[in-house]
Amino acid sequence: MPKPLVDRLHSYLDALENAADKASGVFVEQAPEVAREYLDWYFWHSIFFAGVGMLGLLAGVYIYPLLRYLSRNAEADSRTVASVFGFFASFIAIAVFAGMTVSSFSSIVKVTAAPRVVLLEKVAELSGR
Repeated sequence: MPKPLVDRLHSYLDALENAADKASGVFVEQAPEVAREYLDWYFWHSIFFAGVGMLGLLAGVYIYPLLRYLSRNAEADSRTVASVFGFFASFIAIAVFAGMTVSSFSSIVKVTAAPRVVLLEKVAELSGR
């Protein structure tokens, strides 16, 4: 290879190495801040879904009585259909939202009691293990 081409290639590689060193320094400086922001986001994400789950639980509890109340003046067949539908709708809503609420509260406890575990799980997830 010609000498000027080799020199230019070395200068590009040196510039690339310097840029990589600077970038890794910035990453190392920012890592604690990124970890803190991730934990904050995880906490508030879990709080939000716990709230949605509790509202869903309340809705599930009141679906059946509401449908019974609304069908009080209807014919007997309509009341039966409303009662059966209301019961199953309430049961499904309570089951789904109870699971969502329990999972969210579990995440809240995990992020407040063991934040390093949350970070290690995220690292393991990102590394594909």
